[in-house]
Amino acid sequence: MSEDRQFKVASFYLDKPQGLAVRQAHVLVSAYADGLWFDIHLSRTGRERPDIGPLLELVKSLQLK
Repeated sequence: MSEDRQFKVASFYLDKPQGLAVRQAHVLVSAYADGLWFDIHLSRTGRERPDIGPLLELVKSLQLK
């Protein structure tokens, strides 16, 4: 769990979900602005554990106006 400007961010991995031969990286982003909740779920999947860095970099480019 962390914060990036106006967003709360949670990141985690799932290895072999439901026994599948894949690994997943997930980033959940949420913010509350002007009486509305904004929730974003970003993920990457691969045979090897994906690099979560590009997903976190994408979060840094987000902005609510």
